[in-house]
Amino acid sequence: MRTVTELRKSMYEPGKGTWYNATFTVDDTGKITADFDYDNPAARRHGQRQRARHRGGAYNELMLKDHTTYPRDPENLPDGRHARTGSSAWTEQRRAST
Repeated sequence: MRTVTELRKSMYEPGKGTWYNATFTVDDTGKITADFDYDNPAARRHGQRQRARHRGGAYNELMLKDHTTYPRDPENLPDGRHARTGSSAWTEQRRAST
C-alpha cells in the first residue's frame, strides 16, 4: 500500500491533482499495464450502493483531506466534488492555498 501511496503522490500535478483510482493488470506473459482515473472518486465509480455507504461526514472529510493533500483548480474537480465537501470548506481551502 505504501508503494501505491508514493506513486499517487509522485504523479500529482499542481492544479490538476492526482488520480483517484488505479487498475493494474498482469497478463499471461507477465506484462503489467496500468490505467489511472483522474475523474471519478471511488464512490462514484462503484455505483449507487457504494455511494450510499459513503454519504455523510466521513466521506466528506475524506474528500476534503484528499483535496487538501492534492489540490485541484476548480475546472479540474469532478462534477459536484466541491459541493460534496461543502462550498465553505472549499472556499477556505482555496484561500489557505494562495
